[in-house]
Amino acid sequence: MSVSSTSPISFGTSSSASGDGSWMAQVAEALAKAMSKLQQRMMDDGKNMSSNDKNTSDNANADLQVATQEYSLIVTAISTVMKTIGEADNSLAQKQ
Repeated sequence: MSVSSTSPISFGTSSSASGDGSWMAQVAEALAKAMSKLQQRMMDDGKNMSSNDKNTSDNANADLQVATQEYSLIVTAISTVMKTIGEADNSLAQKQ
């Protein structure tokens, strides 16, 4: 997701691959992509843990633990960001 300071903000409700649509949906999509990358990394590390090479298995275990913590942080960030944006939108709507 790229947003320039000069681009208009769209308050639509749909989004598309071209980036049109709600800016909130675009934020959600960007956060979901980050989460998806971490999920794939965790799956790869899980597969590497079953390696017969102890060094590879130990490294995969450590990497999996790190990826799990990063995933937890991303999920918390997504929840916090979306909740904050929603509350701000609600507050703004009440003031109009």
